[in-house]
Amino acid sequence: MNNNQREIHFENYFELYNSFYESWKEYVKVIVSLLINIKSLSQKLMTIAHDEDEDEDEKEFHIIFREIQNDLNELKQYSRDIKISPVVLPENYKVDDNVQILHNKIIEPIVRNVMILKKEHIMDIIVNFEQLLSKTGKTEERLEEFVKVIFTAIKKVLEFISQINTKIEVIYTHVESCVHKDEKEALVETVLKEVVPPSDLEKIENVTEIKTGDFNILFVDDDPTMHFWAKRIFTDYNLKVIEIGQRALEEVLLGWPDLILLDINMPGMTGIEFLQHLKNEEFIDVNHLPIIMVTTVSDEQTVKECIDLGAKYFLLKPVIKEKLFDVMSAFLPDL
Repeated sequence: MNNNQREIHFENYFELYNSFYESWKEYVKVIVSLLINIKSLSQKLMTIAHDEDEDEDEKEFHIIFREIQNDLNELKQYSRDIKISPVVLPENYKVDDNVQILHNKIIEPIVRNVMILKKEHIMDIIVNFEQLLSKTGKTEERLEEFVKVIFTAIKKVLEFISQINTKIEVIYTHVESCVHKDEKEALVETVLKEVVPPSDLEKIENVTEIKTGDFNILFVDDDPTMHFWAKRIFTDYNLKVIEIGQRALEEVLLGWPDLILLDINMPGMTGIEFLQHLKNEEFIDVNHLPIIMVTTVSDEQTVKECIDLGAKYFLLKPVIKEKLFDVMSAFLPDL
């Protein structure tokens, strides 16, 4: 590798992703507003169609009809003209492994879905609505068909937008947290020296050989980025990836794992709640399992609470795999 070759880490990748994120938020704000307005106006047309005073409502009918047409035209122009910033890795740059996984496995599919939304779903709605409008008159039957199609299409697109947006927000939080990892890690290391038993710290420091083989590793995390990462690096272990804490507890009761890697912020049951459950009487025979926290949370109180509840160690995402393997090797049993 050329020593002068520039590198892409989370700090500069965040700049690329943030441009995409901001342009997406602006685009969605306008698109959703227009779609909801078209839906509302369509409902008004149905109300007028049911009104018995046809002469009085004729003028209002045509006004609303034109408003829908105007919104469709604005939707078409906005979706065509507004550019969403792409997330493209510069050529001839060395890319951090964690960034590469995130980009290839998570970000690129999301960006493709955004382009599908913009170029296909939205444009299909516009074409279909324009065709319906050209055939629609002030008759109850025609309007009911028109409104039904509009409501169904808009609902489908809004659900698609919501799914994409949830993923984009999760990834934004993940990437942003990685940018400030160094300063957070320094704080965590200081706290760990205070709360982790010296004998456990010594075990980690004295690891000279990484333990691999027939070990069962339970990875509990709802972040899809981490799923790809785990499956890539744990090739020398038996790995189970579980997104939900309750299901992970079931695996613990069955006695499957030799070691648990545990996130904190998860839906349904947090990592803290998972640790608390292991204190219950039903887990008395398995609560000796070594648990290593792998998370973006870094405040002093949470670190102390996790160690107090039985976690052996605390690592911040993105995890350096060499450090993780050292910690795992310190606490995995001997085969």
